[in-house]
Amino acid sequence: MIKWDKDNVLRAQEAAPVVHYQVQNGELMAIYTDPPTKAYRDTKFIVPRWIKQ
Repeated sequence: MIKWDKDNVLRAQEAAPVVHYQVQNGELMAIYTDPPTKAYRDTKFIVPRWIKQ
């Protein structure tokens, strides 16, 4: 069942997960879903060079 919040916005939930993507080597890669935050097989977040560590 999909649920809308008080602001009439669909938030991430089991029935309507949100997929997080990252551009890697020029391709759009799905890296994990929310909820629950579950990594896709053989993918990982790559820290871009412009993010200071």
